[in-house]
Amino acid sequence: MQRRLIKECKDTYDTLVRRQKVNAEEAQDVGRALQAVETFLKNRPGNTVFEEVMTPVPPLQKGETILEGVARLRKKAAEHRKALVAIENAPRPSSEVKALAKAEIEKLAQAPDVRNLFQGGTPNWPTANLTAQLFNISERGAIGFASTVDGLALTCWLHKDALIAAVNREIDKYAQDSIAMSPATKEKAAAEMAQTLLALEHSICRLIDVGLEQKLPIEYGEEAAGAMMGITLRTVPPPPASPGSNPGRTSWPLRR
Repeated sequence: MQRRLIKECKDTYDTLVRRQKVNAEEAQDVGRALQAVETFLKNRPGNTVFEEVMTPVPPLQKGETILEGVARLRKKAAEHRKALVAIENAPRPSSEVKALAKAEIEKLAQAPDVRNLFQGGTPNWPTANLTAQLFNISERGAIGFASTVDGLALTCWLHKDALIAAVNREIDKYAQDSIAMSPATKEKAAAEMAQTLLALEHSICRLIDVGLEQKLPIEYGEEAAGAMMGITLRTVPPPPASPGSNPGRTSWPLRR
């Protein structure tokens, strides 16, 4: 099974190389597809095997040609990609941002240590260590170190509630709760959208395959390399090391 899939992947790669050389007008699209396949095969993790994806050729709408069908599905794929980008760039809900800001202010807040006052001494103020690059000396790249009273720590301690309220008002100015997602929700939504997009790209590539068989002027485009080759990668446990073998040398596992 694996040997057949590996051969089919190599055949797809060789076919793309030939197409790139045949028609200069199509070379750009074919070149992108070829690069995607090369990257896919080159970066394949060692603990994976190829699995064939049995995707049926998607039906055409009434009166629709193969070229029009591919264009329609690609438009839908572009919408999915845009939606995926929107999910990945979605901000956190303002409630979560406020909680993070409050935790940061509380972490920074530091009161002076007044115990020395009971013995006639002075308070130990919170300090901050500073690092500075020195320019007025002959030695290049010299670094200077100093410490000073940490005004931010004192401010967060002395005016903690007022500072939290002020920061919350700033957060409200930029909040976009209508499109916000928590990290867990974003991760799940992105994974689902990516899976939907990949399934659609597999369908597009199967329709392109039909068009190529009919010698139509069409090529793979932005579709995923795995979709072009009709495969996916499945993670498998690493094979047990043979006695006397070098654990640093591993090969791709083959399913027979």
